[in-house]
Amino acid sequence: MARQPIYDREGTVYAYELLYRSASGPGAGTMDVVASAQALANTLIEIGLDRLAGDKLAFINVSEDLLHTDAIRLLPRDRVVLELLETLKLDESTESGIEVLRRAGYTLAFDDFVFEPSQFGFLSKVEIVKIDVLDTPRSVIRDQLDQVKRYGIKLLAEKVEDKAMHRRCMAWGFDYFQGYYYAKPEGMESRALAPRHQVML
Repeated sequence: MARQPIYDREGTVYAYELLYRSASGPGAGTMDVVASAQALANTLIEIGLDRLAGDKLAFINVSEDLLHTDAIRLLPRDRVVLELLETLKLDESTESGIEVLRRAGYTLAFDDFVFEPSQFGFLSKVEIVKIDVLDTPRSVIRDQLDQVKRYGIKLLAEKVEDKAMHRRCMAWGFDYFQGYYYAKPEGMESRALAPRHQVML
């Protein structure tokens, strides 16, 4: 696992995004953000949410497969923010899965919002929207951000690379900030339990 801090406007750590890779996977900078249900269970059992996020919230990526498994509800709703990946399509099945999590009290975020019409349907269902400020044209952010603000949700600027971009994001009214300007992902490792030990536990 790796974690990358998310800061608020006062410069205080608000949360950590958790990134997953296998032991044979790539380095911390290119970790796979789509954790399987098994990886999610390993995170909770072998490393522990307290070690990964301390007393802060943990942002955890939720793929379509994970959205429709009971494993997601192993996560304590007061400790996590479930980050819906941009690959999700807002069909009947997805809406049903989101509604189950909302009724259970989970906080939801939408990842990589790029102002596409198909993505606006998610805005009434989440509390936080993440916008990649490195890859999204500044003119698009500047001209269309007010449309997102009308939904009363929090805005998170990700991939903030330098001080100039940080200042722009502050001026645009973002609530939270994440990127290499603040901190790179920090790798965290743990040895897996042998199956016999898991059975005994």
